[in-house]
Amino acid sequence: MAREKLIKLEQQEQEFVNHYAELGFANPDEMIKKGLHLLKEELNYHAQLAQSADLYAELYDEDEKLKEWTESATQDWD
Repeated sequence: MAREKLIKLEQQEQEFVNHYAELGFANPDEMIKKGLHLLKEELNYHAQLAQSADLYAELYDEDEKLKEWTESATQDWD
């Protein structure tokens, strides 16, 4: 079931939404929904990246051999 929500847009945002047809959308609602969907996907992607980075950091902290390999590989970087 669709629900309505009143949102306030700045003039620049409103002008952008007014071009919905030129951007291939049937109506402004379709355009806004697509934008929200893309934002949700982007936020989920970044959350997954952060979780993955945390897991890799945890594995690195627990693996002394990996630390040795990393240190030996980076010694000549100076």
